[in-house]
Amino acid sequence: MIETDTFLGEIGNGSSILTTGAPFSLESTCSLTFYSDEYITPVAPTGGTVLVTASDDGFNYGSVSNGTIKFPSDAYGRPNFYGYVTHVKAKLTDITGATHFRLRVHNLKNK
Repeated sequence: MIETDTFLGEIGNGSSILTTGAPFSLESTCSLTFYSDEYITPVAPTGGTVLVTASDDGFNYGSVSNGTIKFPSDAYGRPNFYGYVTHVKAKLTDITGATHFRLRVHNLKNK
C-alpha cells in the first residue's frame, strides 16, 4: 500500500519544512514541486540547492540517497530512504525562480 504525505511551504533563504507524524516505513521516495505563485503555476527553479535528510527520532538527522538536489536541473534523482523514519526535513538554500514549493513523501507501507 502506498500513502502520500504532502507538505507546503513558502520559499525563503534557508527555509525548511519538517514533516512529522506517523512513521514512514519500508521504502519512501520524496518529490518536490516548485511554483511561481501560491501553488498554481509549476516552474523549474533557476538556481539553489535542496538538502533532504531523515530521522528516526526527530533530533538526529542523516543523509538519504539522492538527498542533495542542485538547480538548475532538467531532472534529478528522487530523494529516497529505506527503514523506520519518523521525520523528513527539506532545507532550501538560495532557491531562485520560484516562490512556493510542495514536498511529497510517498511511503510504501506493509499492511
